[in-house]
Amino acid sequence: MTTTSERLRRVFRMSGYTAAASVAVCLVAAGVVLTRGDVVPAPTASAWVGAGQAVHVALGSRGPVWGVGARLDPEAVRCEWTSRHGESGTLDMGAAGARTSEGTSEGTAVLLGDAEGTEAHTVVCSGGGLERFAVAAPTTAPPAAALGVGFIAFAVVAAVWAVVSLRSTRRRSS
Repeated sequence: MTTTSERLRRVFRMSGYTAAASVAVCLVAAGVVLTRGDVVPAPTASAWVGAGQAVHVALGSRGPVWGVGARLDPEAVRCEWTSRHGESGTLDMGAAGARTSEGTSEGTAVLLGDAEGTEAHTVVCSGGGLERFAVAAPTTAPPAAALGVGFIAFAVVAAVWAVVSLRSTRRRSS
């Protein structure tokens, strides 16, 4: 018959095995997240408009701008925004052509730029062989680097727990 202290020792030891398994899972997850990088959301099917037309951007949904075209040259596309107050500007096109998304209703879309950080109420893109474009909602997920570091930090804590619990509950020879 086992005593209460023996049962507690077994539970504590099992938590050590669970923590050791968690270390492996967290390190694999961190590797995947850090090598995959940030995910840029693609637009919904209803968001696409023709080149030169205005897209009305809802407050809080200023995100990446995607474009499609048979002979699309992302570097030659120009996107301008206008605010509700009449202010205007040109979108940051630094990410032009950096990524593609094949999960759209328009085929393979190319990342043109980003409307995040602007006061955009309407966005108009044209030029460079652009046929259709859309503004996607921004991602609300944490950056991949922060998530990866979080997994690594949890793996370290789990490793310490595993070492402490497994060493303190091992059978001692009499």
